[in-house]
Amino acid sequence: MRIIQFALILLSSVILAFGCQSGKAEIWIHKAKEEKDLDKKIAYYNNAIKIDDQNPWSLNDRGQVFLYLEKYEDAMKDFKRVIAVDPLFIDGYNNIAIVYEKTDKLQKALAYFTLAIEKKADRPLYYSNRGLLYDKLERYDEALSDYEKALEIDPEYLPATYNRGLHYRKTDKHNLAIADFEKVLRFEPDLAVCKEQLAGAKMDAAIKASRIRFGIKNTQGQ
Repeated sequence: MRIIQFALILLSSVILAFGCQSGKAEIWIHKAKEEKDLDKKIAYYNNAIKIDDQNPWSLNDRGQVFLYLEKYEDAMKDFKRVIAVDPLFIDGYNNIAIVYEKTDKLQKALAYFTLAIEKKADRPLYYSNRGLLYDKLERYDEALSDYEKALEIDPEYLPATYNRGLHYRKTDKHNLAIADFEKVLRFEPDLAVCKEQLAGAKMDAAIKASRIRFGIKNTQGQ
């Protein structure tokens, strides 16, 4: 009986110590999320990860900062540690794909975007991101299919609507592009980049209409 009591006391002490360590890590994570200075933000995440290096959220968040700073090697290390710690942390696969895309390893990026989709097929983000990559690879039908799938999952998912607008503009479907950009601006009226794309799409549509009216062939890309 005494042996059992001693074991329970020892187990309670371990749990309490773990809880204290985890609590300390959470304090640093909270400070990192609130901090605006990116160098300090990384330092705070470093402190959290030293205390608890098995927390995929702190690893992922630090990786996002590295990604923003274009420190791609550091970002990749963190995102790969994320999925090593927790293979079910699906954003890790998506983020690895983004790093590969940023570093022009497009086929590897495609493989990881697809892996993210296979593991969690109900996230519109993953389809929208892969659609952008398909557009970059000039695989336009597959790109459009991914944007449509993202919007099937969530009809109000604005990134997919915006990206589809870019796709339509790129593939000379200017009126469809205009409709998508206008939809985004109804929800995000101050989104400057979308305003620029809308103005460009309207200009493209006007030029195309003038060419048709006057029988001028479009020699773009020839």
